[in-house]
Amino acid sequence: GGKPFNDPEYANDPFVQWANATMSAAGLDISDALHGVGFGVFGWPLVETLRIAAELDGGVTRANFILALRSFDANHPAMIDGVTFTMNGADDAYFVESSDVARWDAAAQSWIQQGPVLDINGLTPSCSWTATACEFPR
Repeated sequence: GGKPFNDPEYANDPFVQWANATMSAAGLDISDALHGVGFGVFGWPLVETLRIAAELDGGVTRANFILALRSFDANHPAMIDGVTFTMNGADDAYFVESSDVARWDAAAQSWIQQGPVLDINGLTPSCSWTATACEFPR
C-alpha cells in the first residue's frame, strides 16, 4: 500500500518529490527503494508522533509518546489512495491493514494496480505474546 519512491508512476507526487530531494541532498541513493521506505513510510509517522506528543501536557515523555502513537490517525502521504494509516490503542495495534494488489511491469519498471484497495482496517485482532509465539484470540 505504500508508494514506491523510485517508481516512475509516482515521480510527480509532491511527497515523493520532496522525500527524494531531501534524501538526495543527504547523499542517499534514491534509486534504492529501501531508502524511501525508511525515510517516508517509517520516518514520517515517527516525526508526526513526536509532534503530537510534544503538544500534550508534559511534552514528549514515554507515556505521551505511547498515547500519541496508539491513537494515531492520519492520511499518510507515502501511502497510495485508499490505504488507511491508523491505530486504536491495544484493540487494533496495526497501522496498515489494507493494500492494493499489483503486478510488476518490467518494461515500465512500475507496479500496476490490479483492482481496488483491499481494506480490513480494524478487523485483525491483536495477538498475545507467549514464550513461544504470537497467539491470536479465537
